[in-house]
Amino acid sequence: MEGAPEKMDLLKLMNEVDKIEGVADIHDFHVWSISLGKTAMSAHIKCTENPMKVLKQATELCKAAKVNHITI
Repeated sequence: MEGAPEKMDLLKLMNEVDKIEGVADIHDFHVWSISLGKTAMSAHIKCTENPMKVLKQATELCKAAKVNHITI
């Protein structure tokens, strides 16, 4: 069964992504545990500029938060 990761601060991660320069909006932000130690994340991010730079920075933040599978 999939569920939200217990030890991950989802609001903090979403706020960190929202602070990236060029992010205008984040919605459909979901993080869940696929299995023990495997976390997945999906989100829609609206950019005002340089979407590839935003994508790279958001992906790096999620990897640093121990997210294994990231779809943005």
